[in-house]
Amino acid sequence: MIARIPLHPIDTVKAKMQVQQQFKARIAQGIPTEAAVASAAAAPFPTPTATPASSASFVSLFRHTLKHEGVRGLYSGFGVTFFGSAPAVCLYFSSYEYSKSLLTSLPFFHSAPTFLSHFISGLLAETFSCVLWVPIDVVKERLQVQQQLREMMMKRGKNVATGAAAAASLSTTHVIPSTSPSPFRSSASAAATATAASSTAASPVRLSGPSPPALLYRGNLDALVTIARTEGVRGVYRGYGATVASFGPFSAIYLSGYEQFKALATNIVEKRRIIRREARHEATSRAQSDASSRGGTVELPFYAYALSGAAAGGVASVLTNPLDLVKLRLQVQRGTSGTFTFGYRNVLHGLLTLVKQEGVKALFKGATARCAFHIPSTALTIAMFDSLRNYFVRWQNKKG
Repeated sequence: MIARIPLHPIDTVKAKMQVQQQFKARIAQGIPTEAAVASAAAAPFPTPTATPASSASFVSLFRHTLKHEGVRGLYSGFGVTFFGSAPAVCLYFSSYEYSKSLLTSLPFFHSAPTFLSHFISGLLAETFSCVLWVPIDVVKERLQVQQQLREMMMKRGKNVATGAAAAASLSTTHVIPSTSPSPFRSSASAAATATAASSTAASPVRLSGPSPPALLYRGNLDALVTIARTEGVRGVYRGYGATVASFGPFSAIYLSGYEQFKALATNIVEKRRIIRREARHEATSRAQSDASSRGGTVELPFYAYALSGAAAGGVASVLTNPLDLVKLRLQVQRGTSGTFTFGYRNVLHGLLTLVKQEGVKALFKGATARCAFHIPSTALTIAMFDSLRNYFVRWQNKKG
């Protein structure tokens, strides 16, 4: 909860970076596309410019959001995340510790590398905690990107209307008369095109479906209620499988990596403690007795936990960014043919479509912002968790 206060704006910008599609915004079905208008007029059509955030860097997108939406825009979805993260994190770490304890007690894992039990425990922890995390993410992410989708929809409508007018104007001067048929177009099709063009010019293209303001939720509660009412439980838990498929590997890499970094830090800290005690002519066995009194674990300073968490969180963030990107786009879709859709059917289809439409480089769109959010967030969260756990262990030992 504490980490969310300074880091939520970074998460908001990351979400907007991952949603944007340069020159490829998919708007609701029924809205005419440039290709359709150009085909009807058989004339060149001006290429639409990108939305304000289409190819924006993290800094420029941050400034754009701050300018047009204010500080409130940077903290969109903060309420549901702030109050929902406490029980979700509790379920997350409880599931991890229980799974780790259960797996290490099985005979198979006695001879297996400890990394394996930590990796599987991380997957299980994410699977269980997604019961709370998915509704939180759906509401948060839709609130974070709704203004951007509104801008994209309005600009798309403006481009279509402008293109229709240009096509109509060109068709009036380039339509081939029926007495001189062209080898590329019949006189009948030319006449039909002229009629369609004049009709388009007389009647401006309008956006079908909800108007742009209808994209906007009024707040956290309104978003949750609206999603539940219009899309049902399936909408509230949209992208559950995608979330497990993206954050499952993230948690597995993060938690297992953290255990490895923590073990390394423990060895370094213990060696330094032994050297200092030997320098003061103290018995080295005291370190062992201190460890055994705390159940075989060695307490580390807060910064050691934080650095271990930061390193593991950074690695996990980069490696799983493609999965997180597709997961976010799946969750912000308003149904399969709603106001805004990327047309992804599942995670694998989303990954393939993303590479095909935007290139391999797009897989790591928002990776910098994702690392900027997760590195301090994971560091602070895991450091607080282990430090508080050590405190309660000491308290129980004194009490016992």
